[in-house]
Amino acid sequence: MPQVPILGLWVPLHHEQAMDVIAVGATLSSIVMLGIQQRKTFIAVKSEGGNLKKGPPTFVSRLVTPVYLVSVAIAPIVCVGSVAASILLDKPELRDELALPVELDLWVKTAGKAALRVSAAMGLVAIDRAKGTIFKALGKQFHYIGLREKGRIITTGWFARVRHPLYSLTLGGLGLYAVVFWSWFPLVSLGICSAAFIYKIPVEERLITEDADLGAEYEAYKKNVRWRLIPYLW
Repeated sequence: MPQVPILGLWVPLHHEQAMDVIAVGATLSSIVMLGIQQRKTFIAVKSEGGNLKKGPPTFVSRLVTPVYLVSVAIAPIVCVGSVAASILLDKPELRDELALPVELDLWVKTAGKAALRVSAAMGLVAIDRAKGTIFKALGKQFHYIGLREKGRIITTGWFARVRHPLYSLTLGGLGLYAVVFWSWFPLVSLGICSAAFIYKIPVEERLITEDADLGAEYEAYKKNVRWRLIPYLW
């Protein structure tokens, strides 16, 4: 059985546990990359973006953002925690409870499952690099739901494909978490986020179209970029 250094200890791992270590490594690296870019964005927002001139109008529209943020955060936390309990504490019960149906393992077989998980891990890192470019593009005007005084309409890069690419990549990342950790739990977060975005996106777009400075430009942008979240679907 191969051994892997974890927290300074050489821990013997079987094949599934080795794949879990890859999943955790990809998750932590993507979180660090995204955190660095978000920090840069928030610093720019604080110093250059101006005050929030219009925010979510109702209690529900104010609540939807923390709901989706928690659902996004909890998926990797629970999955990484289940792997840590399985490998470091020799308590695989939670990991087993969260696993995808065994019938899927039998269908894809060991080599296919490994290939899917490694590919998803690479995709997860790529998605978070793409999110970094979106945060950089949004820059000083970023806000979770609302308009800043120095806001502008971004129409290039990812925004030329869909109007809310950050949300699209968030959903894609949750789907990849399910494959990376071979767990159904991220799919619950995926469902919650999908519902949150279906409510949140029209609210955001209404705030922009009603703005005296940006409304006409955003209406033109909507005509050029038809898809809000997923091309050819919505």
